[in-house]
Amino acid sequence: KEEKDATEGLEGGLMHLEFTDLAFPDPPGIITGHRSTDLESVARIPGTNLVLLCESGNSADKACNATRADPKHGLPDPTWRYDATASKTDPTFCETPPPRIYVSEVTAGEKPTVTIKQEIYWTEFYPGWVNVEATAVGKWPAPAPGAPDLYVFLWAERESTTIHYTDLVLDANNTVSIGRPGGFDSKSFALPPPMNQTLNRPIVSLDVDDSGGIYAAAAYDTDGDFGPYNSAVYKIGELTFHPEFLGFPMVEIYPEPTMFAEVNGFKVEAVARADKVPVNMYEDGEASAVSGPMTFLGTDDENYGGTLRPINLTLADLEHDEL
Repeated sequence: KEEKDATEGLEGGLMHLEFTDLAFPDPPGIITGHRSTDLESVARIPGTNLVLLCESGNSADKACNATRADPKHGLPDPTWRYDATASKTDPTFCETPPPRIYVSEVTAGEKPTVTIKQEIYWTEFYPGWVNVEATAVGKWPAPAPGAPDLYVFLWAERESTTIHYTDLVLDANNTVSIGRPGGFDSKSFALPPPMNQTLNRPIVSLDVDDSGGIYAAAAYDTDGDFGPYNSAVYKIGELTFHPEFLGFPMVEIYPEPTMFAEVNGFKVEAVARADKVPVNMYEDGEASAVSGPMTFLGTDDENYGGTLRPINLTLADLEHDEL
């Protein structure tokens, strides 16, 4: 909750912040040192200041390997360290709980904050987790005046082209529940050549825009910090309503992506859709002018750093973003 980097001079409302005192709660009977394990993705609940901070589960079978002392959270003394070789009766023992989703509230202002309000275990609705790489929350418009909004939680495993999804409910107290009777549904898409040969991670990020479009990023990564890298961003589906059963929401995943952009030489790790972005953020124009829908990508190029930039998606339905 402490702002580490100054935000002066950053344009367009983009801020780079590090929160150095964000304590993740320990599960009952498990010592984690108030740290998350493989925090992989972030999904905002549309129309709210709530975000889901999602662990992947990739490290859930490993002992903790943190080495930084943490005297602030009730640990024995400032020289205390995690020791993966300790027995469970040793006060230095640390183990990793099943992966969690942290429902967090974000506040803006001079000193932004992130506050964890609630925890949800993946095992509550998705017991077969392996390594969840991407998550997103979408929203259908209310089916009738006064009816609550309908939300869906989507996720994908690493190295998979399958989208899983289930209900997300936000009650009047902003308490979140994920899941429904029957668990979840799954639908898959196929990457056309040559992308099916050049991208070994078909879904590394997901986002759902205000119109219900479902977007994904893909990457080629050999796990080497010097690359080589290759990526793509594409539209893979949309939130719709059943054509025969009025008001029945559906998640449609296309057989193949309908719009795409290749990003050669970079490892894209995030895709985000935005509307009404100030035009003068990237080019000359009136401060009050805003763009149409835009697609942003974020890269994590390891030893080469990273970047956030807008990109145009083109083909196959000839739909274009507007900058």
